[in-house]
Amino acid sequence: VNLKIKMINRRAFGYRNFSNFRLHILVAFDPISH
Repeated sequence: VNLKIKMINRRAFGYRNFSNFRLHILVAFDPISH
């Protein structure tokens, strides 16, 4: 059970990092929006 929670947390953490990275890319390539 503990391993399952670790995997879910890792997956959620990775998704959060990916969304932040994508947002950073969008802002970097769209100077008008920010």
